[in-house]
Amino acid sequence: MDVKAACIAEIESVDRAAYSELAISTCMSTLDGRLRKFAGGPLLLDYIERLLKAGNAERAVTLVTDTPLRRFEPWVAIVIGTILAAVAFSVFMTKFTRSKVESAKNAVATTPDRPWPPPEMVAVQDLARAFVHELATGRFADAHARLSAPYRRQFTVRTLANSARHPYLQPDAQVQLRRVQMTGGAAQGEGTLQTGAGSVTLLVDCSLEGDAWKLTGLRLGGVEVLRQP
Repeated sequence: MDVKAACIAEIESVDRAAYSELAISTCMSTLDGRLRKFAGGPLLLDYIERLLKAGNAERAVTLVTDTPLRRFEPWVAIVIGTILAAVAFSVFMTKFTRSKVESAKNAVATTPDRPWPPPEMVAVQDLARAFVHELATGRFADAHARLSAPYRRQFTVRTLANSARHPYLQPDAQVQLRRVQMTGGAAQGEGTLQTGAGSVTLLVDCSLEGDAWKLTGLRLGGVEVLRQP
């Protein structure tokens, strides 16, 4: 069995042993005797050990396969240095990614349960969807009832029907909010309104009246659909 094949067999034995400390230590001791004599051997051993400790025997096997094993010569050192630099970056990214995943898991574990999407976002989106659909289908009395008290005082059903006009207020319009920002008893939702003709940005303002959200403003593509009271 040649040197590379023997080294690969040792590395694969670590994977079969579930990356136990003893298996890694035994493997590295054996590899040290086989690889240290070659150009770049100490660096190669260092990266193999890092990969095994990171649980990545497959990448360690690839490293051994791709690395030329030669007696020390300057050009060999350059080739090996290039390969090992790529491996170093790979090891760093593996550890960085795992660190971020663990941080996210810990954050989830220590954060009180909260439904997603949040109830206020659902409520604001439901209000915007219903209001847009009622305007688009001519149900102005129903839409009028969803306005906040100042709007209901300013707009009659007829004036609402005359003022709330926009080419994207179509029966097939779909509202999708991306974000809702809460400030006390007020909320502002940002998203899009999608129709068969295309999509347009949507901004909806609401206020809490009692236990119900009421609409205080609606802009489509930056155009005010309702004038401020």
